[in-house]
Amino acid sequence: SLTHTPILPHMSHFPFFPISITGSVFTVQRVPFFPLSITGTVFTVQRVNARGETISSETVEALHGEPYIEQYMLGLRFHVSPFAFFQVNSGAACGLVTLIGEQCSLGPRTVLLDVCCGAGTIGLALASRVRKVIGVEILSEAVDDAQRNAAMNGIENAHFVAAKAEVAMRSVLQKLSAEERENLVAIVDPPRAGLHADVVKALRACEPLSRIIYVSCHAPGFVSNAVQLCRPTSNAFQGKPFEPIAAFPVDLFPHTLHCELVVLLERATPQPVVADGAAVEIDDSN
Repeated sequence: SLTHTPILPHMSHFPFFPISITGSVFTVQRVPFFPLSITGTVFTVQRVNARGETISSETVEALHGEPYIEQYMLGLRFHVSPFAFFQVNSGAACGLVTLIGEQCSLGPRTVLLDVCCGAGTIGLALASRVRKVIGVEILSEAVDDAQRNAAMNGIENAHFVAAKAEVAMRSVLQKLSAEERENLVAIVDPPRAGLHADVVKALRACEPLSRIIYVSCHAPGFVSNAVQLCRPTSNAFQGKPFEPIAAFPVDLFPHTLHCELVVLLERATPQPVVADGAAVEIDDSN
């Protein structure tokens, strides 16, 4: 939608896919905009590989207005750059973040890991309820936005790391103090492909981490990670396995077949090991 209101601004993305393009034949021409409440329009060129993954992006050029938008959500103001991830359905995103907060069991001693944090939306929205937020995001521009958003909203207990999650997670977890590890919760909101296996291994190996909220925009990507998170302990996947406790579909895209999936996972309760041939006493008093 191109509709713009003061409460729920929208960001629209118009991609096009030229067969061939060279600097000598392609130019950007500024034209008068039709009378809609468009706050800004930018132009850039993104190159993608055969899997549709962006492999490079050129400098953003502002054609009209500012090269960013500002979104308001849950009482906070967010600065969002063109490449930074932010839920386009702001109204439904409020419900999504509220649901995530309800499933986290947060408290004043909680350290919240926000993995694939984008512009910091989820972590900053929950920062007032926890001791510390640590966000990890591969896109440096999005981390700049997250840091700016924290400062803009007077949030001082949030720290953001610009790195691949599979590179940063072990270092982030190792730097936590013993006290910080006592109340550790992770929220992961990966792209469609899901989490890198090294991220899953790092989360599993961090024994104090007992709860993960997995936000998936593509269910098959989650299934692959769920197998890794919940499989029995092995040399490759150390640490006690997790188990799914609850799952919630969230309709962020009305009138489409797609929905967001939020899954709560907790460490599995260890099962008693019974030797072959040993008698098992069953208490059926309850």
